[in-house]
Amino acid sequence: MTGSNEILRSAYLEGIDKNITVRYLTKERDFDVLHDWMKRPYISKFWKMDISTEDFDRYLARTMSMPDREHFMFELDGEPFSFLLTYKVNNEILKDFYEDFEEEDIGVHIVIGERKYIDEKYTVPYFKFGLGFVFDRYRDTNKIIGEPDERNKIIIPSANAAGFRKGDILSLPHKKAQLLVAKRSDF
Repeated sequence: MTGSNEILRSAYLEGIDKNITVRYLTKERDFDVLHDWMKRPYISKFWKMDISTEDFDRYLARTMSMPDREHFMFELDGEPFSFLLTYKVNNEILKDFYEDFEEEDIGVHIVIGERKYIDEKYTVPYFKFGLGFVFDRYRDTNKIIGEPDERNKIIIPSANAAGFRKGDILSLPHKKAQLLVAKRSDF
């Protein structure tokens, strides 16, 4: 049920000695945290969402109303840690930018909120946990696609270390992106 506070998946991450949980993002519970994250320079540089409360509310309402998208909040020991948006690539222009597109491909957008967690110590186990979560959730997909800004020198190596493989640099309408592909067969 979208909007629920139900824990969808949890695990103990031994390497960082923390419990990670994932639940649906809710506007009521998460709006202020997510809006605050979007204003931080290390996030706004890539997301371009340092916008007014009203504009962010409109953005969130629009993206959360799209039937091909799901929005999740990950927490470490109960503290909001990361926002994950999943989307069906076949409904987005991204499908036209890489060669081995399949109808069932799932795309991901990720925000790690607190600067202290933007470190491979945290991001690699988080990405591994997240990949397992997404593959379990979308049983028909064989590939998870990421397309972070090519300048993101922390997220790209962490994603690669967690199981994503680097593809081409994509010239998308709004950015130059590093294609990242995680294949179910590798997990």
